[in-house]
Amino acid sequence: MDEKLLIIELQDKIQELSRKLTLLNDMVNLLNTAKAPDPRNPYANWRLINGIDREKKRKLEFALFTLTQRLNSEYINQPNQSDFIEVPIKELLLVDKKPEIDEIYNILKLVLEKKDEDDFIINTLVVSLCREGRYRELCEYIILEQSKNGNNEIMKLSAFI
Repeated sequence: MDEKLLIIELQDKIQELSRKLTLLNDMVNLLNTAKAPDPRNPYANWRLINGIDREKKRKLEFALFTLTQRLNSEYINQPNQSDFIEVPIKELLLVDKKPEIDEIYNILKLVLEKKDEDDFIINTLVVSLCREGRYRELCEYIILEQSKNGNNEIMKLSAFI
């Protein structure tokens, strides 16, 4: 087969895959918009809305678990298999002191790669976790600290809290 013909054929396949990927993304977004959120799985719905894949979920839950340990003054040690999370984030997480509210928001935004966004994404994360009963101590701490600081935005997100 001629080399130019092979290149053209491969380019066509790449374009076809690109169209299929775009269509798949569009269908997922449409499905997300058209379906009613399942009240039993608010965290899964939050992940879907915010495009959180398995790898980012793994990083996020590592951060949430570690922040919860720090909140409870538990000994923080570097897990053997934590190479999936970037070193700068790991250095911020693996500190033996109670996390402050700004620190929590900063770390979670870094993990989610939303550093320059406002707090809305973290607030909706906290509400979804709280509704599902996950990382409850950390969520309650965040809500309490935000209300102490006069920031009631998180309280406006849900009548549940």
